[in-house]
Amino acid sequence: MNSGFILSGKTLSNLYRIQRLVILAGGTAAVLLKLFLLFSTFVVILDARAEGRSFCLSKDCLDEAGKLFAAPVESLTLLGNFLVGFATVLSLVVALRVYLTNAALVQQTAASAELQAKSLEKQAESLALQLHAARFKSFRDYVTDEIGRCARINVSSVDVTTWYYKIFTSNYQNGIQANEQYLEAMNRIAQAMRDADARLGPVKNRFNHYKHQSLLIPLFKEVGIHLNSLPRLDYFLIEDEVVGLIHAVHRVFDIPQVDFGERVYRQVG
Repeated sequence: MNSGFILSGKTLSNLYRIQRLVILAGGTAAVLLKLFLLFSTFVVILDARAEGRSFCLSKDCLDEAGKLFAAPVESLTLLGNFLVGFATVLSLVVALRVYLTNAALVQQTAASAELQAKSLEKQAESLALQLHAARFKSFRDYVTDEIGRCARINVSSVDVTTWYYKIFTSNYQNGIQANEQYLEAMNRIAQAMRDADARLGPVKNRFNHYKHQSLLIPLFKEVGIHLNSLPRLDYFLIEDEVVGLIHAVHRVFDIPQVDFGERVYRQVG
């Protein structure tokens, strides 16, 4: 966790010691001032022989008492001011210690939350990896099974791993949606087939199937399907099985279907 101010146990411990020293020093000073007040009062009483005088509330008596006890009164005022200042300093120290303690708790809570977030992130990555492995196995088993049903496509003609990673990318943390690059590659294959139909026009001229193969074979290779140049009928039969395999895989794994057109060119000699 990045922070410009990191609290430590030593900082709080030192602040607690300061608080104890302030209390000790303040208490000691207060006791000394009280003793001085009592001592000065006792000295004034003895010096003025005030203990034998009668009680009096007249102005002259009060003025005389004020003069006699001027030093004790000043000591009392000094004691009061000291106690006010001492209470202020002590409250500031206590408030600072409480603030720093709360700040330390907040930092500890934040650090704990960060650790939990990292733990959850690692768990999510682990789960994503497990799902990725399970999905890849499911894809490989399904494609291998479908190829086994074909008469002309064999397992060596289809690189299942390449096909899978073209669809879902090599980043297992990505979602299960087919990536755009794969869909674009499939659309190029479909467009080449639709263009072949468009080139026939109203009059079905002789179709150059070797040129057609030279366009399609590299496009199929991009997604992991390897075809060879073959005689017209043999190639079209394999192309039929490949198109059927692509449709089946897209349907089962919820990948957008591709419009390959009617592929009328297969019927042209």
